[in-house]
Amino acid sequence: MVSWVLEGLYKKMMKKQLGSGRAWRAGAFLLLGISGGFPAITHGQIFVSSAGTVTNSAYGHVGEYDLAGNAINSTLVPSVYGGAYGLAAVNGNLYVSTAFLGVSEYNSAGSAINTTLIPATNTYSLTVSGPNLYLVSFGPGNGNGSIGQYTLSGSVIQSSLITGLTSPEQMTVAGTNLFEANYKTGTVGRYTTTGGTVNTSFLTGLSFPTGLALSGDGADLFVASYTGDTIAEYNASTGALINPALISGLQHPESITISGNDLYVVNYSGGTVGEYLTNGTSVNPTLISGLYQPQSVAVNVPEPSSLALLMFLGVTVGARRRFKTAGNSRG
Repeated sequence: MVSWVLEGLYKKMMKKQLGSGRAWRAGAFLLLGISGGFPAITHGQIFVSSAGTVTNSAYGHVGEYDLAGNAINSTLVPSVYGGAYGLAAVNGNLYVSTAFLGVSEYNSAGSAINTTLIPATNTYSLTVSGPNLYLVSFGPGNGNGSIGQYTLSGSVIQSSLITGLTSPEQMTVAGTNLFEANYKTGTVGRYTTTGGTVNTSFLTGLSFPTGLALSGDGADLFVASYTGDTIAEYNASTGALINPALISGLQHPESITISGNDLYVVNYSGGTVGEYLTNGTSVNPTLISGLYQPQSVAVNVPEPSSLALLMFLGVTVGARRRFKTAGNSRG
């Protein structure tokens, strides 16, 4: 719970640029004297992967944006053969899955670290949980989809952790639970992160489910319907429907991700990324626009230590308040 609150405060600080330059410096230098160094705070980032370009459908790319949706580098990773489908941002590095080459790894500047980190074909989405990376393979034909488990350095833990899937799309992991969406069968399966089957039809009767995301506490499961243009909310333990149209009016939602209390939606047909709260409130439905064949979104919000951030915020707000008071007292 504390980390969610801190992340929310940090996002507000970055979006609104809390305080004047003088207040910022005063707070920072005071914190420097107290803690012996600056807290490790850098700008937040949103990364968006695309399957292709207008001129070449065989090469995708990854763009970088700030938390307000402004482009930092719309072609951070400019040429990804086989399309950039799955995407994760971990420890300053990007992991990108493609249809032809498996998983590639890049640094925060977009430079390749290893373009054959996990060599594979017919791969689609990926997700990272702790030290492990999970990779979806849609396989040739129905019923041949699978999920593999790997380390972040690309070592195989189990290449066929879960098998027998039909048109698997996005997955999400929390704790020991793994949920995956099956596009053609309209189902969501529930498994353990060790490959155990809990319920292959945990959710049924869905309209072409694509994106999945879990709330920070793992209690709620959010499901994107590609043809229904909605995000529905379910109880992640029982599968009970909470809200069939928590978010509606979308344009073929391809994938979703949650960061703190924010839910980001990739609209494939609309070429946008929208931002909402996990209670369904719209923040900015076109946070990022003008995209071509967008597939996945990853949000990187640096997390300094709880004490350092709280001290930093407290000192900065205090300095800003004193600065404003002093300014207002001038004749």
